[in-house]
Amino acid sequence: MHKKKTEEMEADHQEFTRLIRENQAILYDFIKCRILDKSLAQDVLQETLYIAYKKWDQLKEHPNQTGFLIETARYKIQDFNKKTRKLQREIPIEGHEHIEAKDQYGKVELDIVLENDLDKEDKKRFSRYFVRGYKIPEMAKLENTSENNMSVRINRLRGKVAKIIYDGKVFDKKQKMSVRNDKKETHIIERDKDQASKPDDEIQKGTEQK
Repeated sequence: MHKKKTEEMEADHQEFTRLIRENQAILYDFIKCRILDKSLAQDVLQETLYIAYKKWDQLKEHPNQTGFLIETARYKIQDFNKKTRKLQREIPIEGHEHIEAKDQYGKVELDIVLENDLDKEDKKRFSRYFVRGYKIPEMAKLENTSENNMSVRINRLRGKVAKIIYDGKVFDKKQKMSVRNDKKETHIIERDKDQASKPDDEIQKGTEQK
């Protein structure tokens, strides 16, 4: 009897391993399109797999195992959003055949953040402001700084992102058209290049004098 139990456990282990091997890439793509920070996306993936392991008795009998895993990941993303924001603004995660891109801009954002020379803090700011819709006052509180300083940091970030875009490191001509590059935005980018060399306090002082 003990031998039979051991064999059943081994069979379950092999089946679970096979299921995860077949679905891990799908899960990770689903998560990383909604959580841009690589380490956080990996954390959510691991938590999803842990839940799948704990609920294996339920999962192994499920008629749509991939769907079960996707729904678990969806729940973990929602949980992540609740923990990282007081004012919830969920990233859309419905309606996909495993992965569905609403447009090319989300992919562009992902490419900029994950494949180019933004440091850890700038990646975090980019995700919060441009992707997840945080407001300046919210970000100022999170970074324990004034709203004016936060505006300066966002403007600097715009300049860095613009440099990546217009140096041709990421986009072709068609993709560049999807970026907000009207005259007003271009003016802001040019202004930010001048500001980038100034300390935050100096810029804040100059703004207050105006």
